[in-house]
Amino acid sequence: MLIQKFYNKNLDKSKFMTPQVNAKNKHVFYEYVVSVNNRKKLLKNAKKNNINLKITYPHMIHEMKIFVRFKRYNLKNTEKLSKKFFSLPTFPELTKNELNKIVKTLNRIAYD
Repeated sequence: MLIQKFYNKNLDKSKFMTPQVNAKNKHVFYEYVVSVNNRKKLLKNAKKNNINLKITYPHMIHEMKIFVRFKRYNLKNTEKLSKKFFSLPTFPELTKNELNKIVKTLNRIAYD
């Protein structure tokens, strides 16, 4: 089973916002990015459980030096949402047991 399909099937949708892909399209999922309301706490607890999650893009585009001209825009939604996203492990060597551990642990430590 593909890693993203496993995550899609097993992550608790009441706690995580998972990627949605139109049935007519395909996605390569080089990153599997999800959203959760309590990211900081979840990342901390995941680390305690030896699960390495990452924030792929820690800086929003409009904060990067090259895009400084966009800083003048009020991007409150972007700033709010950026604090919720993180990536799950997707490397091909993940075993079924490791995937089960990741999903079970995240479902347990995530809050609504």
